[in-house]
Amino acid sequence: MDNKPKQTQQDIYLQALIDSAVKATTPAEVAQIRQKALKHAAQAIDATSAYVMHYNHEKNQSTLVQEYFSPYVAIRELDSTIGEVYSEDDYPATRTWLQAARPEPRQVHKDDLDTTSREYREFQTLGALSALYIPVYSQGKLWGYMEFWETRRKRVFNEEEIHGLQDIARGVGFAVDREKHLQGDGSA
Repeated sequence: MDNKPKQTQQDIYLQALIDSAVKATTPAEVAQIRQKALKHAAQAIDATSAYVMHYNHEKNQSTLVQEYFSPYVAIRELDSTIGEVYSEDDYPATRTWLQAARPEPRQVHKDDLDTTSREYREFQTLGALSALYIPVYSQGKLWGYMEFWETRRKRVFNEEEIHGLQDIARGVGFAVDREKHLQGDGSA
């Protein structure tokens, strides 16, 4: 009798993500793998949109490197640009989160934000009601984060969803490691 624990769909997907990253031969292939992972993650939790942000510690800036929009995306959410740079000084709560020793997943609800904050105004402008931030680590250091938005309703993401997204974020981190290796300069 086989006593190995049964693999979940999530386990199978994560292993396929890692296997794909290992086989990738160019940074562009790795970027495609990250894009597929982002889409899978957003669809798994039925988010209206999702983003991968690369965080520059020295400049305290995050750059939008990938995005996914579900069929239910609010038109206002479509106003983003790959490569756009955001100063985390404009988002004090996010800045504090990113500067923690080891950030944990963070849920944000529009109702809980200071109505005078830029974050609140952005939620208001884009129609976001809830967001979930999942850190992405590369070589043991914070590389950036995945951001999942909900514009249809206020939503509390459950532990199972968060754990699944953390698994995918680990796979994304592995893809970033592979990209750094392929570039040979550690700049990913």
